[in-house]
Amino acid sequence: MPFLPKLPVAVSIFSLLLYANPANGQGVRAEKPPVVVIAHRGNHVSVPENTLASCREAIRCGSDYVEVDVRTTKDGKLVLLHDVKVDRTTNGQGALSELTWKQVKHLRIAGKNRKKYRIPRFERVLKLCQGKIKIYLDFKEADVAQTWKRIQQQNMADRVIVYLNEEEQYTAWKNIAPNVPLMTSLPEKYEGVTGLKTFLGMIDVQVLDNLEIPALVEEA
Repeated sequence: MPFLPKLPVAVSIFSLLLYANPANGQGVRAEKPPVVVIAHRGNHVSVPENTLASCREAIRCGSDYVEVDVRTTKDGKLVLLHDVKVDRTTNGQGALSELTWKQVKHLRIAGKNRKKYRIPRFERVLKLCQGKIKIYLDFKEADVAQTWKRIQQQNMADRVIVYLNEEEQYTAWKNIAPNVPLMTSLPEKYEGVTGLKTFLGMIDVQVLDNLEIPALVEEA
């Protein structure tokens, strides 16, 4: 029987197509039972999203993956934040890319329990998750080489799957970390089965997100 957490857990439920590339043995293989639980932006039912606390909650509830969003401060520090701006989740204002880490680390995120939380550095999240949970990295805006270096430093190279938001990110990840499983959605410009064939002929991803049309699933 699959593990069912007794406490609430914020999860992402995707219609995923998982497939391995037999040529290099890489891929994302679901463990038995074939259900993967992903805590979206961490388990943020009772604590704020993309915080160390939400990652701890994901671990505590037994999730397979914690999904986090990585972006970069003005001075090149990797941090967790979903939005382009800090306005929605913190007491600050402005685009993260225009703020230094010194400014960002003093921002406060208010939780439901009236506690105050902070935007965490990516390396702290990696250290927290090491040996406890896998990471589904939503790669928003960051340097691939720097991100991969941090992942390797915490021995998480085989515990990460990377979601690509732009086609341009594909080449960089393949060049720097060719064996890391990559995930993306089918861009709107690639319509139908023909478009899917064209896309998969150019980009070798291990997971496709949001394939809902049966013909596309079958073709993939």
